[in-house]
Amino acid sequence: MRQFSSDDIDAATAKENLWSQDKEGNWRIDPEKDALRMANHTRVYHSKPSYQTILEAVTKQFNSGEGAIQFAPEAIARSNADILNKDELRKEFIEIYSEQGKEEAKNWINLNFGPFSNEELNHRMTRYGLNPCGEILGNDFHCNLAEVHLNQIDPNDLEEQEKAFKSAALSVACLLNHKFEVQRYRVSREYDPIVGVSFTGLFDFFVHAFGTSWLKWWEEGRPDTDEGKLFKQKESRYLESWRKIVKETVWEYCDNHNLRRPNRCTTVQPAGTKSLLTGAAPGWHPPKAQRFIRRITFRKNDPVALACMDYGYSVVPSQSDKDENGCLLDNPFDPRCTEWLVEIPTEVSWANLEGADQININNFSALTQFDFYMQVQKFYTEHNTSATIEFRENEIEDLALAIHKAIDNNDGYISAALLARFDANATFPRLPFEPINKDEYNSLQNKVKERRVNNDFFDALNKYDIGELSEAGPAGCDSDKCLLPLDKPKN
Repeated sequence: MRQFSSDDIDAATAKENLWSQDKEGNWRIDPEKDALRMANHTRVYHSKPSYQTILEAVTKQFNSGEGAIQFAPEAIARSNADILNKDELRKEFIEIYSEQGKEEAKNWINLNFGPFSNEELNHRMTRYGLNPCGEILGNDFHCNLAEVHLNQIDPNDLEEQEKAFKSAALSVACLLNHKFEVQRYRVSREYDPIVGVSFTGLFDFFVHAFGTSWLKWWEEGRPDTDEGKLFKQKESRYLESWRKIVKETVWEYCDNHNLRRPNRCTTVQPAGTKSLLTGAAPGWHPPKAQRFIRRITFRKNDPVALACMDYGYSVVPSQSDKDENGCLLDNPFDPRCTEWLVEIPTEVSWANLEGADQININNFSALTQFDFYMQVQKFYTEHNTSATIEFRENEIEDLALAIHKAIDNNDGYISAALLARFDANATFPRLPFEPINKDEYNSLQNKVKERRVNNDFFDALNKYDIGELSEAGPAGCDSDKCLLPLDKPKN
């Protein structure tokens, strides 16, 4: 992730016309822009942008994928939660920063909560840096992360939930004892120790907790009906309780070991491939469908990928492998191929619940997604919630208005990626997630079984692993938030 000033036009247009198709339908990538394929450009606003400004930015994101809108004052306020520890203080700081500028906001902090050294004060005012997936805030930071797989937990078992979040909190808190050799990281941790406890499978958890009526409420747009208000109350109670468990556990550990308390402890990661290890929908997001093909990137001849082939999964060349004309390769054993996509037919845990199969997840509106994202941002997350809101062209104005209101009302918005959603035949090649119906899923599963030459995946892995497994496995940033080409296809 690269962050740019909101008025940096080069950053805003960097990935325009990245992908195109020839008359035969073959996909081609502009070779001069190929290096930008995995980039995520974020435009940083230091004052509250107007609705028109946000509308133009959202329109730009629909057309080219660039660049996400980040509201820096909210990020800085959250990153100073040890002093801005009340909602009215946070909002007052944001208003001063937005209307009078960074220097006045810095002076206000020093006057009311200092005195701080110039070094620490400057550090406090620059804690809006984001990590590559956008869920951690800070300055010169390394963050310890843990993740709870909510899809594996009974919604009615509060004790199990407490144990899970306590375990995650302790696993990140203990790493605060680490001493960095690099001075700037060491100084940053002294000023601002941070940890991040995330979760994945939230959507699955709530389906199991509330049933298909919750899914139907989503399909209706999460309206503010009596039933909808009750659902939101229940959602927020779960989210707040998990945040409380994490914070109390981390702070108790720090107090017992004479460590400075982190002022933000919770976040939500993109959680791509890791989620699929337990069949969870990624992070807070809905799954792409009740059933889909999941494509995971490996280097060519990776031991795990070879084991997947023996287990029956199909393999195709990745988006990075092209011929001399820039067209995607079709043969994974082509000498020019360097990366593989392993294709895995997947079904969510609740796909066969009565009535669940009739819900069209692809029709969940952008505003519906944004509403749920803000629930997580308000009631659980203290850093930022990694989010990709999928939207159609007719939703641009409504989504822009929702983002503008969230910023203008100090509701907690920091940054979210926006991804154009295309229907019919307009699609990107070899998506990380490709929705399929039940018949297609069953057919693909049967083909997997037909191709399978080894029913024991671990045995198949041992066949190819020659002691280099530490370097094997999926690509480091392997989720629908990292691998999607963010440019509108050209026909």
